[in-house]
Amino acid sequence: MARITVRVEPRHADNSRCEHDVKPSGKPRDPASGCTGRTAYAVVCSPVGKVDEPHGLRVLAEPASPRTATATRPSRPHRVTARFRRCGHGTGPLRPGDQKAVAEFTAMLTARQRPTPWTGHGDVAVRITSDGRVLERGRPAEGQQPAADLVALVLIHPDNETALTSTLHCARTRIHGAWTDSYRLLTHTVAGRDLPPDIDLTI
Repeated sequence: MARITVRVEPRHADNSRCEHDVKPSGKPRDPASGCTGRTAYAVVCSPVGKVDEPHGLRVLAEPASPRTATATRPSRPHRVTARFRRCGHGTGPLRPGDQKAVAEFTAMLTARQRPTPWTGHGDVAVRITSDGRVLERGRPAEGQQPAADLVALVLIHPDNETALTSTLHCARTRIHGAWTDSYRLLTHTVAGRDLPPDIDLTI
């Protein structure tokens, strides 16, 4: 019986495999290791090798892995070896860990597609990238109005709520909506990476 394995591989900027010990920012912990830095994650399938282009965040690469296994399976029976938690497209019965992952991923997609408008109360989900692929938790300063062109806020840790930045001025168009825990899958913290040092949210 044929077996297909699909895994997520960390990559260097030149697309070579990264097996080094790195910091949350992706930079090598040992400068003498020869590592140029971990910059992306690739989905690799045993029959065909690398599939599509690498993803900048691991959380975006993981959902593509089960779909790859389904697309490349042969006509005869086979076994898919899962080396990561799947997002609901895998075959066979769901284990408790799978069910939790499916629920988290589904809730994230729903919240991202249908965000709850921010009314001036509570934390906000801030678009760090223009395409909205990366969201961070922002805490507006007291008295900020939802209709203002610029909102003063600090970016905070999605779980323990510690401040990650000083006060930033955020364009209203960068506020995706009211914060919900479902967005944490799209944060730098969950991806194990540091925030960019030169964040500009005014545009």
